[in-house]
Amino acid sequence: MSRDAVVLAKGPTWPVALGRRDGRVSSATEASHELPPASGDVPLLARIFASKGLDLKDLVVLSGAHTLGTAHCPSYADRLYNATGEDGAYGLVDQSLDSEYADKLRLKCKSLDDRSMLSEMDPGSYKTFDSSYYGHVAKRRGLFRSDAALLYPTESRYKHRLYAT
Repeated sequence: MSRDAVVLAKGPTWPVALGRRDGRVSSATEASHELPPASGDVPLLARIFASKGLDLKDLVVLSGAHTLGTAHCPSYADRLYNATGEDGAYGLVDQSLDSEYADKLRLKCKSLDDRSMLSEMDPGSYKTFDSSYYGHVAKRRGLFRSDAALLYPTESRYKHRLYAT
């Protein structure tokens, strides 16, 4: 249950009615169709969230779930090896990513398809439910392109700052 996982990670608790079932079966295929892509920009993510009856505030808040867990290289390696520069050069680091952080990630993630290494989605507190994720994103140290995207449209940037403090 989500609530129990959050509590174990030192996060808040909330009441859940006894007998409630969110589902009895987990499906990787269904999850991959339902979860927004890690490479999504805010317009795409906002459309996906709107299709579920959610708004930009929900997008920023739920992105905070990246405070917990790790990710394999293929989910973020495009930011390390596939960016295109202003001069058309290919294979560069995404300029929206802090260069020092990118260097650390490149030490772990040697190629686009390296599945052997994991990176913390919220470095230093990936097992703790806290707001440090938002601070990392503000410093351009969000692991996914979708994290970095939160800083660009004015409204999502404003909401991001509210949660970072």
